[in-house]
Amino acid sequence: MALKFKVYRKLISREEKIERANDYNEFNGFKKNELGYINPEKFAEQDIYDEFIDFKCSSCGYEETLEVDIVFELFDEEFEEYPLLTCPHCGNETFIPTSILEDFNLKKS
Repeated sequence: MALKFKVYRKLISREEKIERANDYNEFNGFKKNELGYINPEKFAEQDIYDEFIDFKCSSCGYEETLEVDIVFELFDEEFEEYPLLTCPHCGNETFIPTSILEDFNLKKS
């Protein structure tokens, strides 16, 4: 199912990719030339992105950008059209993707 809200992608820097590959290898105890080892230099040659979603509370107006991985831990796209989260500022369950609010406001006009 296609998402009904915007996801923004940010290209990860070469340095960050090398750091992530090294962290992965260290965390898993992989040594060079072992099965599962990720070569940091080859990994850094790939285009890899972090993904984010802008959120806004429709009650208090608080805004924040969240990582997609975190949002998808709390959201099941099979049963919901968009994530509806609890606002970390006011505590209301009215924290939704900004693009959904924009679409709703355009349709109201």
